[in-house]
Amino acid sequence: MKVSHLIILTAILAVVCGLAFALWSPMLLPLFGASQIPVPVASDVSAMSFWQSAAFARVFGALLVSFGLLVWTVRRVVETEAGQPLIFALSVGCGFVSLISLTQQIAFWETGAGKLVVFGFLGLAIGYGYFWVRRLREV
Repeated sequence: MKVSHLIILTAILAVVCGLAFALWSPMLLPLFGASQIPVPVASDVSAMSFWQSAAFARVFGALLVSFGLLVWTVRRVVETEAGQPLIFALSVGCGFVSLISLTQQIAFWETGAGKLVVFGFLGLAIGYGYFWVRRLREV
């Protein structure tokens, strides 16, 4: 596998997941341990808490789409020496997402979707880390 393949995979996953969260976040939140979709009633604090989480998930989804488009745009740069800092940043960033997701999985989610997020980002972090170290040895 080439680093450009990992970049393309990252971009596609980010855009697809981002669109899912931006467009269907109320249906996705129960996969991460949230209560079932309640009717939004202003006097029901629990229901409004769910819908506030859904609103945040939509914004997160839009940000994830933007990230995916950015990663797609720089996919050719990673094969050059100028792409080395980008590979490092993606490794550290994906590792950080995996770490934060792990804490949420342990503290709140305890779901299969949570495990998928933790191990998915851990895999990306390891993949980018591998390519970063390999490039360092070539120099």
